[in-house]
Amino acid sequence: MAQTRSDFPEGMTKDAYDYYYETHDQHPSIHPLAFKPKTLDAAWEQWTSVVEEDQPEEKTAENQDAPVSDTVEGFTIYMKARTYHKRKIWSKETVRDIKKLGDLVREAVNSWGNGVFVRKETFYADFFNSGGLTAGKDATFDNSVSGIVTDPSGDGVYDGTAASVIPFFNLSGNLRTAKSAKTYYNSFVGPLSEGNLETALILLEQTNALSERALRFRQMADTLLVPVNLERTARKLIESTGGISDVHAGVINPYQNRLKVLVWNFLTDVDAWFIGVAKKGIVMGNRQDPEINIFQDQRNGAVEAVIDLRFGGTVEDFRPWVGSNLSTS
Repeated sequence: MAQTRSDFPEGMTKDAYDYYYETHDQHPSIHPLAFKPKTLDAAWEQWTSVVEEDQPEEKTAENQDAPVSDTVEGFTIYMKARTYHKRKIWSKETVRDIKKLGDLVREAVNSWGNGVFVRKETFYADFFNSGGLTAGKDATFDNSVSGIVTDPSGDGVYDGTAASVIPFFNLSGNLRTAKSAKTYYNSFVGPLSEGNLETALILLEQTNALSERALRFRQMADTLLVPVNLERTARKLIESTGGISDVHAGVINPYQNRLKVLVWNFLTDVDAWFIGVAKKGIVMGNRQDPEINIFQDQRNGAVEAVIDLRFGGTVEDFRPWVGSNLSTS
């Protein structure tokens, strides 16, 4: 007996999830290897970056009172839940005339499985693809929720303002200012090479390894993030037993296995590269896993399938990442 319109939505909704994950789970995601997961239980979350107490001071008189630390308020970080959705409609005639109705749903939902993967990877990769833009980018970095909360950093990241945007990756000519009034940069211009890798490591692990109060802390890079075009160069630098620029034997490679190479085919700037501390400084939040709903429109007999999901991301600290050769406009 042919399946009727009323059977179709109920029977297909459960199968739709199987079809979705059948395609979605075939793809290896890179963004969870770089971003730190954080709870996102509402339309948006906000928190304040930590500013530790200052270091103790030497006592210079026997009856001297201990000095009181001044209170320094950290930067406020915002992360909103962004909603993404898609819909597919089959007419009444299509639903009644097609014998294999399940194939219609399978085809649509399979494509959604791939589409959600692409959407998430594209969104999180844009923290790097657009991270050097001096004007920032609204669709990636502005975490304002219309009518509810305004992200004061505008189209940039937490330590800037809407009127004076600070990008995630800033050059030495566009310094950012910490709470201590010390200035920093975490981007420079140069191809991926031994010398520039050393420059990046020193910038991340020494120059920028200072807290908001300019107190020294330990920060060690563990990741080299590159586009497909730089994979071979990256692996030569990190996996060779000897220095690749040295022509004589017996020279060790100080970078061998020093960093994990992550190749991300969603990075669009073919000569930009990054080092960082995995799951530090950049945050991803999941508000709602994909939900699929299939129902019949009683007005016209059409059957509709809808998918929606909610997630977001933000930058909470520039220090764990350094980039080179980024586009600035």
